[in-house]
Amino acid sequence: MSKAVMISIQPKWCELIASGKKTIEVRKTAPKIDTPFKCYIYCTLSGSNEMTKDLEKWYREKWYDKKGKVIGEFTCNEIYDILGGLNDTPILNRACLTEEEAGDYLGRIDCPMSNTIYGIKQGKAWYISNLVIYDKPKELGEFNTPTCEKNESACDNCKYKVNVGSYYYPEYDCPIENGKPLTRPPQSWQYVEEV
Repeated sequence: MSKAVMISIQPKWCELIASGKKTIEVRKTAPKIDTPFKCYIYCTLSGSNEMTKDLEKWYREKWYDKKGKVIGEFTCNEIYDILGGLNDTPILNRACLTEEEAGDYLGRIDCPMSNTIYGIKQGKAWYISNLVIYDKPKELGEFNTPTCEKNESACDNCKYKVNVGSYYYPEYDCPIENGKPLTRPPQSWQYVEEV
């Protein structure tokens, strides 16, 4: 099985992705895997207050059944840097974000001379393609954590490796759960095995 990513997204943003209006997902970081890769969409339990304002739509599109579940998948075919300038406007438009919303999430850069904000901090723009929304959402437990390859080259770059003298022992204090079913959603995103 190959490595994929599961990403947590609030219901209002899930709806925009499902409708095809939102074609970029903005994050502070990006996975250390080559594009393209598969990305599963976990619809969070929180953040649905705005959607429940339109109760008819909430029930018609069955968003109450989608919260807390994996509602679909897409291929992330490119990841670009958000540099926090005017050149980011097309990216933010495709992400359905205002500069203010992007600044709220990524953080703002203050100008110490004038005590004003002159941009947003850097982030990552994940491009969404080949979107598939499931007819029946999937449970978290249907997805597994990735299996560690446990080879020297993989461990060399692993942030969990433990150095002991001139040799390292990746198995000590390694949090990788090696193919166990997920029991909790990612805070932002996490690696999973591709289904």
